[in-house]
Amino acid sequence: MATSRGKALKANLYTLCLSLYPTATVTYGLPALDEPDDIVAIVDAGTAAGEQGSQSIATLGNRTREEVIEVGVLISSWRGTNSQQLVSEFVFDSMATLEQSLRDEPTIAGACRFAEVTDWQLSETDVEHLTAGRYAELAITIRAKTRI
Repeated sequence: MATSRGKALKANLYTLCLSLYPTATVTYGLPALDEPDDIVAIVDAGTAAGEQGSQSIATLGNRTREEVIEVGVLISSWRGTNSQQLVSEFVFDSMATLEQSLRDEPTIAGACRFAEVTDWQLSETDVEHLTAGRYAELAITIRAKTRI
């Protein structure tokens, strides 16, 4: 019985991020209220419209079909400093690490045929919080293609 590969993709992406970011807090879903300095969260693509997937219609018979899945990754960093550049460059460098890993092994441990970063959006410290330190968050969308 064919089923979505979304569960395996998200689980394998979580495991991958644990190995890529050993000094960050890596979470499956949004983190709890304790706010560590560096966080990598595997979330639905809308956080980073819900985790999204689409499947093509199979022709007659028991044939495989194409599935496209989008998963979000939020990378955030906070430092009690006045350097916005420090935290912003950290999140971009972290995304570069993830992108390189997907180029080296695009199947995410066999969960899909191909995965890549397709979109990102940066949020930085707002005016209300400037005295508390500097913050940057990069919401990344990873699109994966698979056969089911």
